[in-house]
Amino acid sequence: MWHAGKSKGVEYKSLSVRKYSHTTSMHHPRKSDRWRVKGPLLSSNRVFLITLVVLVVGLSLTALNVYELRNMQNNHMISYHGYLPNAEAQNARLATNRPILWLYAKRPESGYLNHVIAVFERLGFLRGGPESEWDVIWAHDYPFVELSKHLMNMLPHQRINHIPGIGFITNKVYLATSNLKYIPKAFEMPEQKELFLKQVEEKPDTLWVQKSSNHRGIQVKKLKDLDLDNEKTFMQEYIHNPFLIDGRKFDIGVYTVISSIDPLRIYIYGQETLIRFCSKDYYPIDFDDVDKYVVGNDYTPTWQMPSLQDIYSDMKYTHQETLNIYLRQQGHDVQLVWQQMYDSIRNVITHFEP
Repeated sequence: MWHAGKSKGVEYKSLSVRKYSHTTSMHHPRKSDRWRVKGPLLSSNRVFLITLVVLVVGLSLTALNVYELRNMQNNHMISYHGYLPNAEAQNARLATNRPILWLYAKRPESGYLNHVIAVFERLGFLRGGPESEWDVIWAHDYPFVELSKHLMNMLPHQRINHIPGIGFITNKVYLATSNLKYIPKAFEMPEQKELFLKQVEEKPDTLWVQKSSNHRGIQVKKLKDLDLDNEKTFMQEYIHNPFLIDGRKFDIGVYTVISSIDPLRIYIYGQETLIRFCSKDYYPIDFDDVDKYVVGNDYTPTWQMPSLQDIYSDMKYTHQETLNIYLRQQGHDVQLVWQQMYDSIRNVITHFEP
């Protein structure tokens, strides 16, 4: 009765309070309740993010270390072996789409071809080897015997820095004995020994110089002092009345490029030349002193020649322009001189590359 009478209101009130409290806890939690509910979730998120960042950084550092290690290995291969392993070169090419250079030379690690390597690196080339899908072969030595199996199957895009038969042009023995216009008469030893002796009888006053393909040991000698049995040498008629500038003999280097043999295409750089003077005056002639008539490594440059130094140094003309101005001052036909030089270049190349 007690429960049904007086306690009814209390019970109701109690129920109302409970209901109200329940509602309050669902929609308006206390501050401490909110932290108790969300705190663990925030801690988990932070741990996950930190772990992810550490993982990404670790993978990046690992990838960088692998990349640097691979570069060190490649640099070692290039320094001590001259090229990348074929697989490495191929993978690098696929990854970067860069052309591949095959450097064919003896002991490239010694550094004598660093200037060539630097040019190709600036052009974006990778270094490869014999079995790589190379784009360019740069050969220091004549390559058409040792590399014949590679060159016989060249693809249209592949290039090499030598032209077949170029040895006949660059080798002094072959060039001097070609009997071409502008080239003084020469005889190869010992094959043409008898022809040479006959020529000596017909022209007893002619001076002769013995030369070899290694560009060393050039000297005018008396006939009795010549070695007529020395192989890979030749006897060539000596031009005893050369054109001199300030009393010095000189040579002219004309920059020429053969870019194709089929069709034959020749480029001559017409803006500049190389002019080298002997280190001593020609007269009085002394054939025991080769510095008087042979241009050596210690040649005299243009700017040290009295008749040319003002034109070259003060007026700032090129070597070729300086030479042309001097020739005009001496009354020579400059156009004819250059036509003859170009004609000699054309005759030599068309003779050996028909």
